[in-house]
Amino acid sequence: MAEDTMGSFKAVGQVVEIPVEMIDPNPYQPRTHFDALKIAELGESIKENGRVTQPITVRAKNGRFELVIGERRLRACKAIEFKTISSIISEMSAEEACEVALIENIQREDLTPMEEARSIASLVEQYGGSYAQVAERIGKSEPYVRQRAALLTLAKPIHEMLDEGKLNVAQGIAIVNLGLDDEEAQMQVAKKAFRLRLNANQIKGNAQDKTDKVKRDQRNTVTLASTSRDLIRAHDSLERYMGDGLSTLADIKKRTLFEKQVKDMRDMCDVVLQNIGS
Repeated sequence: MAEDTMGSFKAVGQVVEIPVEMIDPNPYQPRTHFDALKIAELGESIKENGRVTQPITVRAKNGRFELVIGERRLRACKAIEFKTISSIISEMSAEEACEVALIENIQREDLTPMEEARSIASLVEQYGGSYAQVAERIGKSEPYVRQRAALLTLAKPIHEMLDEGKLNVAQGIAIVNLGLDDEEAQMQVAKKAFRLRLNANQIKGNAQDKTDKVKRDQRNTVTLASTSRDLIRAHDSLERYMGDGLSTLADIKKRTLFEKQVKDMRDMCDVVLQNIGS
């Protein structure tokens, strides 16, 4: 039973109508962004039905209620100015409420990459650092849990790139796996991956190429002559490819990527020519 001070709201486990003004937000909500259009659409659906089709879950706390599950439904009801919302009162501790909210959101699979990463990290902390237990609890593999949580080690601007869709999770994990402690170095890789549309394997390969280049440069100083030879090789390669390679490239994504890379090289050449001219 809920607290006696709640008056008529004593039916634990049963559906009751609770005034929306008596329900406080879920402090463990992992979401930081809610699509206003989708909330409005949900509100219209609720208005047509006259009520929410699936009650929200709350728990009694300090003479009021705290939301556990149903953030969007509650927001939608507030948006259409419903005075009450169908709710199920559940008896649970703060720790249980946190776990339920996080797991429910993760299993919906529509969190942004960083919302999911923060949710998983919170669960790992709650389970005493056990990735295996969290993996079992949310129905994912342990590597999945470790990789998602590791995204939090990336620079904050990369978090934003992931949530905005400029980078995907695989690209983010690839940057993590490079083991770059310096945030500026991480950002250089992230910006290049975005600019050139590098996939996870290409990010890894590009980093290896740079490492190999550093080793070569330590043995051989880069000179105008060596740079000129590299340019000639690139020119010859493009000339051969122009024979029939590009004209038969049917894959639109590959064609677009190739065009982007060539334009990027052209821009770099323009900068070099400007510096020579100055």
